[in-house]
Amino acid sequence: MAPTVTARFFRLLAGHTVVFGLSTLVRPLSQLILVRLHTNTHFLSVSEYASWTLLQVALNIGIVLFNLGLATAFFRFYLAAQSDDERERVVGRMFRITLTAAIAGGAMLAAGSAFWTYALTGKDGLFIEGIHIAIAVSSNTLTIVPLALMRAEGRWKSFLAFNTAKFFLLIGLNALFLIPLGFGLPGVTLALAATNALLALAFVPMLRGRMKGESWTAGWKPVLLFAAPLLANDFTFWLLNSLGQVMLRFLGSEADVALFGFALRISFIAMVMVIMPFTIAFGPLLFRARKENEDPRPLYARSMGYIWTLSLAFCLALTLFAPEAALLLGKNPLYHAAVPQVGVLAFAAPFYGIFYVFSAGANLRDKTWVFPILLAAAAVVQILLMLWWIPLHGIAGAAWGTLAGYALLALLTLGTNQRLYPIRFPWYRVGLAGLTVLLLLKLHQSFDFLHGIRERIGLTAAFPVLLLLLGYLDRGEWAALRRLLGLHRGD
Repeated sequence: MAPTVTARFFRLLAGHTVVFGLSTLVRPLSQLILVRLHTNTHFLSVSEYASWTLLQVALNIGIVLFNLGLATAFFRFYLAAQSDDERERVVGRMFRITLTAAIAGGAMLAAGSAFWTYALTGKDGLFIEGIHIAIAVSSNTLTIVPLALMRAEGRWKSFLAFNTAKFFLLIGLNALFLIPLGFGLPGVTLALAATNALLALAFVPMLRGRMKGESWTAGWKPVLLFAAPLLANDFTFWLLNSLGQVMLRFLGSEADVALFGFALRISFIAMVMVIMPFTIAFGPLLFRARKENEDPRPLYARSMGYIWTLSLAFCLALTLFAPEAALLLGKNPLYHAAVPQVGVLAFAAPFYGIFYVFSAGANLRDKTWVFPILLAAAAVVQILLMLWWIPLHGIAGAAWGTLAGYALLALLTLGTNQRLYPIRFPWYRVGLAGLTVLLLLKLHQSFDFLHGIRERIGLTAAFPVLLLLLGYLDRGEWAALRRLLGLHRGD
């Protein structure tokens, strides 16, 4: 029997998540591994690590700004193309835009290096580090189109090879510049710049000959009209995360910045393991589903329920085992004071995941102009909360402000989506999963005998068991689960 539309969609979503989404994990995982090296005070002092976390704010914001929302736009136009010639033109147009952005953006960052590094860190003498960040951002921009093309064409081996190369290059160069050469903070930024630049050059053969037959700016207008508002969508993640570090820089101490950056790195595991692979896979399939299915709304509704529940499971485990994660990743015990904030920051991941699904309506209706408004509203509220909470609670106030920003953004996007593209979301599942996690965390907090490793493993395992017992799955999902486990019986 042929698979249903729903089964086909989720089979494809799972496959793309594993093949393309998980292959992107090598990059953030390299950053997690490097936390161990960067928190070793033999190589980076606490002050230098605080500066590095703040320089990463500029790095991440630069990557988003100069990407111009083109990753999503690429799939919108490439998958809609009807012929090979039209697809070739889409590739050429997109690359000309990214090349222009890379040159102009890199030049602006480099020229203003002394100014923005001082504005972020409050320190003079970081001009060279700023130049390295400019090179890294510019080089990253040049890889947007080649990576999107690999995903669109299903070239998973090349995609995985690129990310694996980035993983080993970044770790290897960091180790070289910090351990035997002792370059300190400039070594960290130089390793990043060199890695991105070398990998951008590796894509030159792929794009050779794809920019013929049109003027330099031909076809830019429709692409930019669609893509530019998506900057807010991409900008969301980095801005909501970065606000805590930036505001601690002015309202707290340098040590607070370093501790918050460390907690953010550990909490990022939830984003890395669930949300990032999902968003990589979900974007292209969103447009495929619209093209192939008359009403894809039930697919988006199920996606929302699944990603919410799966990310909550990871957040529960990460919260319960945050002390072990800190011990593994933090070379200097001084950073372990940030452990209580790991769980709070981790729970931003489920809200970002459902925000991504809620944004489907605006993307499919070509109403991407709503995203800057929603982001601005969430950011303003987050800033106000942090102005109130950080003076009172320090990094805890920054952590709760970050979580509140993500939750508000998800709610605002939901309200907007239901006006543009109403979807019947599985609220019973959402509530059941959320309440179950809160119950398990409350039990852990209330009873000392549940603090052992075996007991925490038991609490983590209890989450899916309780969901199954309380009716999380419907009949079709039970049947699929039985088939997966080999328990299905034929007629």
